[in-house]
Amino acid sequence: MSLKDDIPSKKQYAIVLITPDSIRDGLEGKIVEDLIAAVPIEVLWKKYWKIDRTEVVLSIYPTLLEKSAYPSLIRTMTLGECIVILVRGPEDVYDRLRSIKGSFRYDGKSVVVTGLRQKYKTWSEAEIEYLGIKSTAALDKIFEHRLHTTDNLEETISLSSLCMNPAEIESLRIIAPELHHAVVSK
Repeated sequence: MSLKDDIPSKKQYAIVLITPDSIRDGLEGKIVEDLIAAVPIEVLWKKYWKIDRTEVVLSIYPTLLEKSAYPSLIRTMTLGECIVILVRGPEDVYDRLRSIKGSFRYDGKSVVVTGLRQKYKTWSEAEIEYLGIKSTAALDKIFEHRLHTTDNLEETISLSSLCMNPAEIESLRIIAPELHHAVVSK
């Protein structure tokens, strides 16, 4: 039996992580409004969460290929609190969230940003060119990517386990019973 068997097929759970740079710049409300307008999601739970360990950042972004960019990603993700939001949406919630969130690609030489990440970025191509893409300041600006969403149920379970304390996990028993079962069974 897979983890997906524990969750009803018509609804899926996902985590939306609003990054510290969004909170610093006062964008968290606008980003959440845009997500809700574009994807029929129901907010079930949210909290502020301070990421204080490199291992946590790397477990959230395990597929980041450009390892030389890890220091900027870590600085960006640990500069303040994030907002963690547990949402429930349609069966294709992961595809919808991924699409509206947009992509962030950095290959060590150039950056491509789309979706809400593009809409709310605060740096211009000229600014990055002026700073020089290899400078710490430019890389830190580039990694202000505004939000992260889980891409599948396994990531949702893993991130729930990382950011929730035992009492919060227990609260899932009421607000998301299927997810509760999957998280405690992990």
